[in-house]
Amino acid sequence: IDRMHRQKDNGTLWLNRSEFDKIKHVKLKQFLSGEFVKYFDINLSDVNQVKEFEWEIKGKHYNKFKNMKPRQHISSEQYQCIVNSRDRMGFHLQCSAKYSDESQKIAIFLYLDSLPINIEKV
Repeated sequence: IDRMHRQKDNGTLWLNRSEFDKIKHVKLKQFLSGEFVKYFDINLSDVNQVKEFEWEIKGKHYNKFKNMKPRQHISSEQYQCIVNSRDRMGFHLQCSAKYSDESQKIAIFLYLDSLPINIEKV
């Protein structure tokens, strides 16, 4: 709880609203959004909201993706994330169907194309 308060005070406390909305237990959800935040004096408007982005590989791009050799990749479009009223962060993703000849795992890379000068960490 002390760590959560420090994060709130430092502006580093985050809430993933879409994950919170998935909570099916009604009383737990009510507690977390009501009594819990009141008891610990947390104003939800002061908590940073996680911004989610989704990139779906489908159709002809998916067929091409499935047949790629290790370390070949496809790239997403560039996304823009609005950081605050005047700053934006640009990024794109690259995905390889096979990371290497030895590993059949998929590899996903995040590239930060542009960051506002006042951003200290991501």
